[in-house]
Amino acid sequence: MTKGQVTVLKRMVNQDLIDRYGHKTIAPCDLFDDGQVFPVEDCYALPAGFCEWAWADLQPKIQLARQLGTVVACCTDGFRPVVFEIRLSE
Repeated sequence: MTKGQVTVLKRMVNQDLIDRYGHKTIAPCDLFDDGQVFPVEDCYALPAGFCEWAWADLQPKIQLARQLGTVVACCTDGFRPVVFEIRLSE
């Protein structure tokens, strides 16, 4: 079984894109905090408290981390993406 952790490296806001597409001001994602760590007991199971949408975005990179050990990836929210470090071991 693959175990490890997913760490929130950085939450961002792309204000230029928000302004360009006429959306209201958006704050960084409030589901995560920078530096927050989520233990991974099973690389297929959503960690407790983790965003389901972000987990779905990360699944291909989680599989890559099973081979490489560590991968940096982000969710696909273009206005306020979150960057994660995925660290796994067999």
